[in-house]
Amino acid sequence: AAAQAPPPVAGTDYVEIPNGQPFATRAGRIEVAEIFGYTCGHCAAVQPTVRALKAKLPADVNVVYIPAPFG
Repeated sequence: AAAQAPPPVAGTDYVEIPNGQPFATRAGRIEVAEIFGYTCGHCAAVQPTVRALKAKLPADVNVVYIPAPFG
């Protein structure tokens, strides 16, 4: 099903960061940054979905987790 899905749309499915710099990705790889808060209930609830998504990504995709101090 994922192969038949339309490609992600900037501004709808993700946000492009102007002049963004990769956190930990090697050249030629795609980076997905997951911003989360250690005390955020929503972040904890969505983690199983993120983990499942990460397991299905192609080999050239690197997921990095970035803790953020919310509030």
